[in-house]
Amino acid sequence: MTACLVLSMLAAYYGVTIYKNMYMEYKEKMDYAYTYTTYFKCYAEEASDFPVLPERIECNLKILDCWIYADSMNATNIANISLYSSDENWPLVSGDYADSHQQKKKEPIIVLGQEHLTNTYARGNEQYYKLYGDEYRVVGVFGSDKSKVYDYSILLYWDCLGEHALQRLLSDNDGAFYLALESNSVDTNQIFETYIKDNYNVVMDSYDTVATGTSAPPFYEKGFCIVIYLFCFSCIAVVIQFWLRQRKHEMQICRAFGFTNKKILLRLIYSLGLLLGLSLVIFILCCLIINMLLGNIVAEYNLGFSWYTILPYTGTVILSIVLVSGRAVYMFLHKSIIENL
Repeated sequence: MTACLVLSMLAAYYGVTIYKNMYMEYKEKMDYAYTYTTYFKCYAEEASDFPVLPERIECNLKILDCWIYADSMNATNIANISLYSSDENWPLVSGDYADSHQQKKKEPIIVLGQEHLTNTYARGNEQYYKLYGDEYRVVGVFGSDKSKVYDYSILLYWDCLGEHALQRLLSDNDGAFYLALESNSVDTNQIFETYIKDNYNVVMDSYDTVATGTSAPPFYEKGFCIVIYLFCFSCIAVVIQFWLRQRKHEMQICRAFGFTNKKILLRLIYSLGLLLGLSLVIFILCCLIINMLLGNIVAEYNLGFSWYTILPYTGTVILSIVLVSGRAVYMFLHKSIIENL
């Protein structure tokens, strides 16, 4: 009985909360998406092999999903590298994107997601971050209140790469790179056809995802939540049915000893409350253990107790109790002892 209740709680907590956050990440990615985006693959063995756009073109050109080595945390991260920056869309919680003046100075600068700030270090009034042994000054911080989809992002600038970054970039990717053209004002497919296709070693590719986004949810959030809560309802209904069978003999004894219907009902509520309370304690312990063991994974989904999970689940529990046990208890309390045998 307790296992079924705990399972239903875990299903509601992890199923709904994780899907809710995936849905919010996808929605936010769509909110900050460009009007036009074209993805293609570029083959480059030297820096001069990468496409160059005329300055008058209002379009971003980025190398996507580059694996980079971060000295400050002894791990690899995924970064996007801007070859040409015109108008950036991603949300910032502080600072700003690098302007053309900063990029022309060729100073190593970087825009970080706020989750990376724990690995930065201060020097004077500035924050710095290390990649490939090179020191980058943080000029902006990605982030949003709605989701964590941008909190792990890293944006570098082609003209502002550190001394070792370009060499490592070319050697680590075996000469094949995924690039994206992004714009809110010009057709990026036309830009690709006019300025890139015939002038560089590139091909159109089926690459249709973005490093900062999750894939679209497989179906609507409401439908997914309904399935989760139907599963919870089934688990709770099984528990209530089993619980009623165990309590039937107890209620017969109480009736035989002259207990009033009110007292019998209070005993039933007390017994059910203890069962729910025990299951809740076990559920909380399970969550603490799971979140501790998988902290680096579940942290991305902001798992925590929220009303959009608690209230529907509480409603499911109440509905299950009323539908499964309401009529049975009522009939028992209004029949004689002999009729209940």
